[in-house]
Amino acid sequence: MVRTSAGSDSQARDQDKQHQARKAFTQGLIRAIEDAEARRNSQSGESMAAAAYDKLQYDFPAVSAEELQALLGAIRCVSSVA
Repeated sequence: MVRTSAGSDSQARDQDKQHQARKAFTQGLIRAIEDAEARRNSQSGESMAAAAYDKLQYDFPAVSAEELQALLGAIRCVSSVA
């Protein structure tokens, strides 16, 4: 099979589009991770505990490990005072 220059150009464009799509996806993923870390770092333990408690009111809660740790810490503080 003999390739024409038009076929090579088309293949090169397709590869470039795939590369650009992967690059955009990776950059978006990095931004989302950085945003999540910034939100996590800016939240106080009390607000994370409250968020975890609110989420646990549903059948299938989506609670992060950090929120559960904050809630556990709040429960321990309350139980040690009582």
